[in-house]
Amino acid sequence: MMCQAKTSYIETEIEWGARFEHCMTLEKGSFRVDLRRFHTTYKVQLPHCSTRHQLMVLADCKLQDSLKASRDRGTWAEGMPEEDKDQATISWRIHYF
Repeated sequence: MMCQAKTSYIETEIEWGARFEHCMTLEKGSFRVDLRRFHTTYKVQLPHCSTRHQLMVLADCKLQDSLKASRDRGTWAEGMPEEDKDQATISWRIHYF
């Protein structure tokens, strides 16, 4: 039996938003390959943006939440003695970060 692997593809050979159908099954302790399904694909839903972009948006949201919490902390600390403000700031940072 001969197996050949392809390492480069042209643009028309790439199907975005598709996966290969399962063509291998395990039957009675042996693998069986259905060659009729070997090239068959099915559509899958693609994300609206890349993973990198999703992570950047998530990080930005966390930063905005952190900045908002920082402003809120400053509001409740008003009127406190300076020594208490420093201790409250340390406690706040440990809690939120």
